[in-house]
Amino acid sequence: MGITLGKRLLALAEELGPEACQWLFNGTVKPWAYVTAGIRNALSHGFTAPDAVQEDPGALAGALYLSEAAITLRLRTEADLPSGTVLTARLGRHPGMRSLAKQSIADWLALAHRISPKQWLQPERPEDQSASSESAGEMPHGAEGSPQLPE
Repeated sequence: MGITLGKRLLALAEELGPEACQWLFNGTVKPWAYVTAGIRNALSHGFTAPDAVQEDPGALAGALYLSEAAITLRLRTEADLPSGTVLTARLGRHPGMRSLAKQSIADWLALAHRISPKQWLQPERPEDQSASSESAGEMPHGAEGSPQLPE
């Protein structure tokens, strides 16, 4: 099997550089690529996925806007738009792009878990973690590191 759409989307986004990737995806570039590929495949091939992510308004809007932004930015960086911190500074001044910064229109990790629970860890909610942390004397969520994502 060749390179999947999810891997192509991930490569496209990661080629923007770590600063721009963090600025735009807020640490969720892998689940964004996975979910966006699933949505595109479900819609373009006309099948209804059992997880129904392709019907989630936030997922649809997020996939559209972030895909458009990633493609546009990659085209522009290939045409000599600076990358790294210079790029993120410019993005922060652009009203249309600023609205996408650290987007929260979709919870990409939760959506990826909905599609493939065995591949993606269930994101923990702060309210869930505080109750179990208090009873077990554990560190608060995030203190021990971020969730493991599949490679």
